[in-house]
Amino acid sequence: MKHSPRISIGLGVYNGGKFLQQTLDSILAQTFADFELIISDNASTDGTEETCREYAERDTRIRYSRNRTNIGLFNNFNRVFQLSSGQYFRWSSADDLFDRRSLEECVKVLDGHPEVVLCYPKTVLIDGEGRTIRGYDDNLNLRMPEAAARMRSALQNVGLVNVHYGLIRADALRRTSLMADYPGSDTVLIAELALHGQFAEIPEQLFFRRMHDGASSALKDQPRETVETFWNATPAHGFDFYYWTHRFHNMKSIFRAPISAWEKLRAAYLLGDYIFRSRDAHLKELLRASSQLVRGARHTRA
Repeated sequence: MKHSPRISIGLGVYNGGKFLQQTLDSILAQTFADFELIISDNASTDGTEETCREYAERDTRIRYSRNRTNIGLFNNFNRVFQLSSGQYFRWSSADDLFDRRSLEECVKVLDGHPEVVLCYPKTVLIDGEGRTIRGYDDNLNLRMPEAAARMRSALQNVGLVNVHYGLIRADALRRTSLMADYPGSDTVLIAELALHGQFAEIPEQLFFRRMHDGASSALKDQPRETVETFWNATPAHGFDFYYWTHRFHNMKSIFRAPISAWEKLRAAYLLGDYIFRSRDAHLKELLRASSQLVRGARHTRA
């Protein structure tokens, strides 16, 4: 009978050759060794395939597969989870680093606290050379018993989404929407997971987030077309409703969450309050779309 590992680690990669070996070494050096590492290569054109096959030959815990075409970041990240079999799941990028005790410390928390669905360590931001930039406080130690309060705190505090690389209960993750085909859906996923259970922070800096020009974090100031292509392998079309798209999916998350009807109503109210408090950003999107619609109508008549 085939052994089912306690943990599955899913690594989606596209042209990650520059830092990939360092990332793989940090994963394989974990003190908690009962894991599988699933790598999905998104049709890389650099040396990623050669590196992955070399590591897979050396360590039987690694399962490597290669997509024939680039299916976009969100599809690739979902794919590694769908291929997983562990009780707990962790995503990994191809450039970040994990302290060797990272898995061990997170497993202790999840094993001892069934109310916790996601456990993550504190973060250190590093540069392309591995030098420390600064510590980063995620502010997502969500130990409140109320699902609505956790969701509101997640919406207010999520920033670089480092907790996305924390250790997650696979059964809870399967009940979510996972990643979706719009930029920033990882933040929506984090808010949805907060409805399913508590988040716990390891008070040690055991995760090292690499900040460099090729990282997803560097897309923040890029044109919408560039971001959309990176996210789902196709360019953007139509109006840019970034915030309203997030709020729509936040609401859907509330009504499919495994919480009471009262808690769903409370969460919906808090989401409405969050929209009101951030109304300037939401209103700007509506005004921008209206302006684009008017310009389009004038161009058509001309």
